[in-house]
Amino acid sequence: MLPSLLPHTLTYAQKQAGIAANVQRQQTVTPLSIFLNNYLIAGFSIFPIAGWIFTDIVMFKTGIVVASYSLPSYWIFTSVFGWIELSVYSFCLLQGCRIFMFYLKRKSLSFWPLTAKTVLVTLSISGLVLMFSAIWEYVIIINRVLI
Repeated sequence: MLPSLLPHTLTYAQKQAGIAANVQRQQTVTPLSIFLNNYLIAGFSIFPIAGWIFTDIVMFKTGIVVASYSLPSYWIFTSVFGWIELSVYSFCLLQGCRIFMFYLKRKSLSFWPLTAKTVLVTLSISGLVLMFSAIWEYVIIINRVLI
């Protein structure tokens, strides 16, 4: 079992070490690092099948990180930027499904132009929304409103 998933089983020293590590990570966070992390996840989630698996793994790892802060599992749903990021990931996953459907119908459609257009539009929209979300998340982390 992962100790970070079971905060009540940690010793006092382990909890203090975890808190110190989290504080140190908070001090190195920048809006650009938040944006690049989220944009990388969104970009990979566009790829059919492999991107879907990647996004599932990322969501699981996000749960582990939330648990390491000793926050309840529903915490991600109480933050506005969490909802924004999840909606962008969902949008990218949906566009990945759309690309997969283009691939299945590639004989009757012009596959590459439709795929290129879908990817460019999706990455542009996702980039704008995620930059807004990253700035907002950075301000909240710096002001320690939620953490």
